[in-house]
Amino acid sequence: MKSQFTRQKTIPLTIIFTLALGFAYFSQPLVKAVTYGTEIENAGTLFPYVVQIWTSVDKGATDDFLCSGTLIKPDVVLTAAHCARALSSSSIDRIYVGVGSDSFDQAKQWKAVNSVWWSPRYSKDRHVNDIGLILLAIEVGKGIAKPLPLSSATVYNSAKSLSTYKIYGWGRDQNGDLPAVLQSAVVTDQTKSALKIYNSDFNPQTMIAAGGFNSVEKTFSGGCSGDSGGPLIGKYKGNTILFGVTGYVSSEGCDVKAPTVFARVSYYLSDLSAGEKRLRRMTTFVNKENILQKTLDYMNRGQSGLKWIDSSDSYLPENANSSIQSEDETCQLIVYGSEQSLKEDFPETGNPEEVDSDYGSVKELGNWWFLLRADSRESSCFTEAQTYLNLG
Repeated sequence: MKSQFTRQKTIPLTIIFTLALGFAYFSQPLVKAVTYGTEIENAGTLFPYVVQIWTSVDKGATDDFLCSGTLIKPDVVLTAAHCARALSSSSIDRIYVGVGSDSFDQAKQWKAVNSVWWSPRYSKDRHVNDIGLILLAIEVGKGIAKPLPLSSATVYNSAKSLSTYKIYGWGRDQNGDLPAVLQSAVVTDQTKSALKIYNSDFNPQTMIAAGGFNSVEKTFSGGCSGDSGGPLIGKYKGNTILFGVTGYVSSEGCDVKAPTVFARVSYYLSDLSAGEKRLRRMTTFVNKENILQKTLDYMNRGQSGLKWIDSSDSYLPENANSSIQSEDETCQLIVYGSEQSLKEDFPETGNPEEVDSDYGSVKELGNWWFLLRADSRESSCFTEAQTYLNLG
């Protein structure tokens, strides 16, 4: 354990992917997440409101996990400001949120994002006012996840003496490994320690410091990269209360006896209310094409287990806007912004007979062109997709 805990530098807990987005404004240790935590096998049932935030810079060809978050309304996710700010990068082409997840990179529903907001008083250097919101394009169904709403100021004031919490997150563990399932750890109030370690960088009026030391194992539980934006939850009079938003740790690293710092939700109730109103007034869509929600809705219907295409085992044609494929890779649905773009990739589409011979089918919907390809016309995904999109 490092002993020089005076005037520690701090780092936000966004996964290292943010560095690739041009937000290299902090020094980053080995990528990890909830350290020495507990696995939650059925998180999609027990904690469906702990969501995964994903991005793509190449129109869905590859996906990158960015942050965790909490569904606080059917169409609103609470996360950290440094996560929301990273989402505004011009290099990002897609943003989507996984809800009701039993395992990493899987979800009962994927939702496109309309807009993002973060506190106008957020400072990337001091990590103050580290709160943000995400507005989903479509509400999450009641059967998928019930939101964990913010409590009233009265409840927070009554529960302010709570000293034991649980942190939840989807990032890597103390070994740098991606989690199979949601990670959680019991943590206790570490205000005195934080004041000593972080000095004036820690403000107990606006922040909560928490961590969990195991005296037998000599290990320390807390948050780390990838847990950013996730919830700090406590139980008070039988109620589950969202107390904090995961923010930062010491620059010494996550695997040291230094508490994780969270934005104190109770302090930001009025800011979050104003932020949500601002979020709903925004007229621009974060995702550049509404077709994203069309393909997400197709996946959400469970049609042949379709998923986002992965460049590691398939491909995204050069001029396509997005693509999804079946789990067994027998069907691929490709989306184009124009007929010309489609024909540049597949010249044979100009001849319906040649399309038929390749087990393909083309359909124009609005200003979008869909090309459905299959190994065989007998493939179930081929007939299901034809029915769904009226192809043929």
